[in-house]
Amino acid sequence: MAEVDISRDVIGFPGPAVDVEAIERELSNLWKAPDLVALTQMDVVPTRTSVLNLVLVAPDRVAAVRLARMMGQLSVHHPSRVVIFVTASDAADPSRALEAQVTTQCSAIPDAHIAPCFEQIIVPVPPRASHVIASVIPALVLPDLRTFLWWPGLPPLRDPGMVRVARAVDRLVIDSLDFTHCLVNLTRLYDLCRHLDQGCAISDLNWARMMTWREVMAQFFDAPDHQWALDAVSRMTLRYGHARGAADNPAQALLFAAWIASRLGWQVRGAERWGKEAMVFTARRPDGRDLTVVVERAPVPRRFNGLLLAATLTADDGRRSSEFRAARVDEDLGTIRVSTLVDGAPRLEYATRCTPSDVGELLVHDLRRPGHDTLYEDALDAARGFVGALRKREEL
Repeated sequence: MAEVDISRDVIGFPGPAVDVEAIERELSNLWKAPDLVALTQMDVVPTRTSVLNLVLVAPDRVAAVRLARMMGQLSVHHPSRVVIFVTASDAADPSRALEAQVTTQCSAIPDAHIAPCFEQIIVPVPPRASHVIASVIPALVLPDLRTFLWWPGLPPLRDPGMVRVARAVDRLVIDSLDFTHCLVNLTRLYDLCRHLDQGCAISDLNWARMMTWREVMAQFFDAPDHQWALDAVSRMTLRYGHARGAADNPAQALLFAAWIASRLGWQVRGAERWGKEAMVFTARRPDGRDLTVVVERAPVPRRFNGLLLAATLTADDGRRSSEFRAARVDEDLGTIRVSTLVDGAPRLEYATRCTPSDVGELLVHDLRRPGHDTLYEDALDAARGFVGALRKREEL
């Protein structure tokens, strides 16, 4: 596959202002570059076709280079206009002109005589510049295309400007696995979602990582002879991974618990215990009976930090009892083994592979999904109930 990659710097205004006209002018000039002209002479037509706008925010220049490389690989199959805002302390210097970079990359498809191209713009912005980002996004993205904003790491959820940023795009993509102070930031994420209402959709790559877990749980309850257990759960125990030296992040376990709670109509009543190794909650079922939810952690290799390791649901209606269990097994923890006991007798057992997904794969999957994810939004709302119970427990 023949490739052409052309980049040019764009010297803009001094200080934090972004010279949008200069950026667009330089992008147009790239299409007159000799390398692209040479493609046409080889009977290969470079196509300036974009299916979406993808905006990213990088915390530093090193991260910007890594993200730019990832977007280059992604755009071979999803031609896009990519805008990367990179935080740079010198961008706030009023005596210096902002130096943006524009790139056009084309990859020729063998025997097809076309070379899909994507455009990438890297714009330095000063720290805490959500207001700058919100104002520049509409000027740099292509009109009439959906715009996705991926904010790796922890977005400034407390910054009032984040609402403006989110409203400038069609979807804000975050990853709660990157969150520090996970509990409080899940609540802040819910607050942002509530402020946006039916505007920008919010999606979480950490939620996408749980797809296999949600599927095996749904398959258990889909069986006709298991459906009675939906209304009779007495205990749910979840285990997530914590790597030595890594930040504790129970977001995935809490979102899984919140997903179950939102689907089955549970209301969190309180937190009985909160320690480093486990959180214990009391929830109330729609029939008025209480159940126990336990979220505990276990040591894992660093690549499994924050990931769900096991889920066990116990149900008893006074006449029947069942236990559903799904857990990561094998040395690489890459297999989920599912087992079911009904009245003490095994009824179902199987295994499915579930290795940690690459961030790029998760992002591609998210870009293909239209509209709001109401299941996630409901789970985020229910997660707020778990976090609120912990806060009340802390105040006692």
